[in-house]
Amino acid sequence: MAMRKPGYGSAYGNLENWYDAIYAPGATQMVHLKKLIEALPFFERVPDQSVILHENGTRYDRDIATRGRDYILVYTFNGHDLTFDLSKIDGTTKDAWWMKPETGQLTYIGNFSENQVRFVPAGRHKIGNDWMLIVTDASKNYFQQEPPTGKI
Repeated sequence: MAMRKPGYGSAYGNLENWYDAIYAPGATQMVHLKKLIEALPFFERVPDQSVILHENGTRYDRDIATRGRDYILVYTFNGHDLTFDLSKIDGTTKDAWWMKPETGQLTYIGNFSENQVRFVPAGRHKIGNDWMLIVTDASKNYFQQEPPTGKI
């Protein structure tokens, strides 16, 4: 997000100085994303919007997808229903989780053998109801927990 330097007007309407903005909630929550990114094979990851089967919008209604050989990550900013092609990754069955970016809290969704799956995040469709969907080849056991919820 935009940050400003003293003496330089506003940055896209933001009047907060950069040295204060680095402690904003969104900045301090990035640690959860970092842990997620480090938990999966990094160098095989590619951007891949083709995993998204629902009509992908623009601006705040646009979902962003990336995948490796055996996992998919999708970020949604507004908590709307999502439909994906899970055949794009390895594995006959896939495990899926929601991650709340603000807290890193993981919630296990279930195990899926279908190639086309619809996911519905908690809450209603509104700006700021953001979620990260994580889908992995179930045989990889990237996120083993007892029970399958926890914090990244």
